[in-house]
Amino acid sequence: MLRERVEDFVANRGDPAELDTLLKECVADGSLEGLACARRLYESDYGGVTFSWELKAPAASTLVMWGEVGIQALLDGARHYPSHKNISLCAQLLASLAAGSALTPLCFVRDHALAEKIERSRSTQSGLADFCRARLVDLVLSIDSDDDVAYRIAGAISNLTTSEVAAAAAKELFAALSARWLAVSKPVLERYEALILKEPDNEPAFQRFLWSTRSSSIPWQSRSGRTPISSDFAFPISSFAAPIIAISSSKLKRRASRSSRRAVSCPPMSRTLSSRQRTTGHI
Repeated sequence: MLRERVEDFVANRGDPAELDTLLKECVADGSLEGLACARRLYESDYGGVTFSWELKAPAASTLVMWGEVGIQALLDGARHYPSHKNISLCAQLLASLAAGSALTPLCFVRDHALAEKIERSRSTQSGLADFCRARLVDLVLSIDSDDDVAYRIAGAISNLTTSEVAAAAAKELFAALSARWLAVSKPVLERYEALILKEPDNEPAFQRFLWSTRSSSIPWQSRSGRTPISSDFAFPISSFAAPIIAISSSKLKRRASRSSRRAVSCPPMSRTLSSRQRTTGHI
């Protein structure tokens, strides 16, 4: 069976020629079993062998053949086995796909027919670039500490400097890092939505909300003592966060209006500022 041959290949660190055959069989199978086998070939560390990248990278690229399900398997593999190589490989491929290519500079897909199938599959899947861009952000946000994300993503960026397409992929990586360090996090927006739904006319409540997001610090630390992205705040939100939250309010107001069957008016940002805040410029 294919699964048994894959496990034997992983255990014995088979040669690349045999890998090409296994990957083509995974693609020909086309089922979730074939997907699981391709993912296994990608996520294994092959006993820590130095040149495992040449075995892992082709398998990672092959996951593109399963579309969004395959891309999710790519991300899940990196999360469940978060080695440096897996994180870097996953980041490079997601960034490359977001930039419009299924084959990274170090993909090592030796079989030309398979490489053409992978690239053709990518080009025919509408919306795959946006899906990969979102999964890239998920990957960056899932890494525990800022030190780790800088170390792991730096390797991916350095590998994406060999062509125009690779340079576009590197930009995708920088954008994902920005989403980690410069974002107003989802929980903040959810609390703002709840405030609109429950107390749309309570101006003091809006003032307290904006002040709490301005002054709160990140509430927890990792075991190493470094401060990671929390489930609550990406960082203490500075004064420029208020306009960002305000932009989202129109969408939230429409949702609130549908829920309550009455017009819900979101207090303009200028109304939520005290006279002292207006004069000092602090939010």
